[in-house]
Amino acid sequence: MKKLLFLSAVFFLVFSLYQGTLAAEAPKPLKVTMAGYSVGGASAVVGEAIGSAIKKTIPGSAFTYEPGKSGANEVTVATGKAELGLSHVWTTEAAREGKEFYKQRYPNLRVICYLHDTYATWLFRKDAGINAIEQIKEKKFPLIAGVNTKYSVMEALPRYGLEAYGITYEEIEKWGGKIHYLSSGPTFDLMRNKNAHAFLGSITPPFAAINELAQTVELIWLPMNDRAIQYVAKKMGGGRKAMVRKEWYPKFLTQDIPTVGVPNILITRAELPDEQVYWITKAIYDNLTTIHKTTIQLAPMTKETMAREIGDLPLHPGAVKFYREVGVPMR
Repeated sequence: MKKLLFLSAVFFLVFSLYQGTLAAEAPKPLKVTMAGYSVGGASAVVGEAIGSAIKKTIPGSAFTYEPGKSGANEVTVATGKAELGLSHVWTTEAAREGKEFYKQRYPNLRVICYLHDTYATWLFRKDAGINAIEQIKEKKFPLIAGVNTKYSVMEALPRYGLEAYGITYEEIEKWGGKIHYLSSGPTFDLMRNKNAHAFLGSITPPFAAINELAQTVELIWLPMNDRAIQYVAKKMGGGRKAMVRKEWYPKFLTQDIPTVGVPNILITRAELPDEQVYWITKAIYDNLTTIHKTTIQLAPMTKETMAREIGDLPLHPGAVKFYREVGVPMR
């Protein structure tokens, strides 16, 4: 009788472990919506790369990429209108604390992983006669520049960058200049027509449109000094010195140029079940090689960086569980 009870207990244990293994190998299909940025372009490719990884790892899952924008995605995710969102450390931190342009706090925002860096861009027409950022203040130069959408992370980078050199938008306009809250495309058109000196927004490199502009306009990219890089990184809640590679823009770069790179991240909300976030994280991790082949923008996201380059923001517990299981380093 004791032997029978013992065998029954062993069978029950083995069966339970087997069932657990099956559950781990075959999660329920997920329905995931991601708040992204543009309809096409790099962000859409990033979204689709992550969506494909989820559908491959969790068969039967549905993934939808919805166009969004910096500053709005955080609210969309926090209020449950999307499971995932493309974001930045700066905007997520501001949303959690109700700072900058957010009218309330969204403390339930959590991070799944780091994606890539956005680079501060100091792209000038060569005939503007500005060869160093310091010269803008020294000459009281009447700079005409596009800085991207107002209050976006893309605009915060040049604003804080100029601030690091003791320059404000207001001073530039007093000197006879003009700050346009325009994205890269419209700004490049102004530069082609000699109606703007520079684009001071931000991009995720390599950015093909810069090479297109360089075919008809002589360009230079101004370097940032270490003090300014550190200043901007602190203001943005995270960041580091990054190098604009000469091979990315061979038409006009003869050496690598230092700038500041700030982290882009994938966010979710605290209320999303741990199991779902665990499997989303696993899907991204297990398919990193394919993701890197799909889009060069996500090349910086590796097993070493994906849980570390997120500033002081909290990871979702489901992501933490997965990272601990596979030994991914966390900050």
